[in-house]
Amino acid sequence: MSSQFTKFVIILIIIVLFIAGIEVFYVSKVSMIGGPYIPRAQYSASDIVSDATRGYAGPPGISIKAKRIQKGDVKYDVTYTSKEFGLRVVPHDI
Repeated sequence: MSSQFTKFVIILIIIVLFIAGIEVFYVSKVSMIGGPYIPRAQYSASDIVSDATRGYAGPPGISIKAKRIQKGDVKYDVTYTSKEFGLRVVPHDI
């Protein structure tokens, strides 16, 4: 093998290891801050209806619960309720 090719391979290995180290560092920081990514909501076709004004909306007259627990702490535990036209009920509606 030529000397230049050996140097090229060594530099390439150093670059790959450096990038891998950055990725490991970043992933560990993200997991310390917010934990692994957990989808907040999953929707099915029955959860969304077509709406001429808004494009889409939730189905009318339903209640959906959502709860997020992160590292043993409850971040939120809510219920989303929609009125007869699919609009969400907000505190001033109650």
